[in-house]
Amino acid sequence: MENRECRDILCGEQIEAFLDENGYTKLVSDRNGYCVRYYGGDKISLLYGDYILGYSEGDGLKVLYEFRYFPGMVYEWMENDTVLLINDGYELVRYDPITKKDELIMLQSSTFNFTLSADEKILVYEDTDKGYLWKYDMVSREKERLCKRHHFYPELRISEDNRYLICMDAVQVLSSYIRFVYVVDMESGKKAWLRKWGLNDPGLRAVEWNQ
Repeated sequence: MENRECRDILCGEQIEAFLDENGYTKLVSDRNGYCVRYYGGDKISLLYGDYILGYSEGDGLKVLYEFRYFPGMVYEWMENDTVLLINDGYELVRYDPITKKDELIMLQSSTFNFTLSADEKILVYEDTDKGYLWKYDMVSREKERLCKRHHFYPELRISEDNRYLICMDAVQVLSSYIRFVYVVDMESGKKAWLRKWGLNDPGLRAVEWNQ
């Protein structure tokens, strides 16, 4: 990061060869290589087809999770990078890659997006039936409606202090989308609009807080 230099560490051909050699079913998907996360200090994980893969330069590739239904758009590490929080089809699952045990957190009628706060106390997720974002307390398991969302799979990230949520949403126009980004007050649910991207603007794929 200091030198602003890029270095190749992993490519699609390596992943395909690994899956082939270990008898895993390969799936061509537009989610291949999405949702890259650091975990365990020097390792990375990523969505690839029907799997969440882990990689380190010392140990190589391994399958951390195989989706039972179909891959969601996002997952998060929690509990000091030992447990995965995963959207598997219609389910939100807490999964331990070591013990292979999972716990169902919630179930919806459609796949959905979510984000977890840095202290792992708050979950914000989309209600796919009624079109709202909800705030979910991971300790008490109580939920509170936050605000309305417009399109499926909004991109969501909670600020470090848990005061605000940044959200990338969209409105569909024929076969294209108008995308926009806003900040939500986590207490009141009020929105502050930041910017809109029109039909001819470059695509925007993700949002994040700049510390």
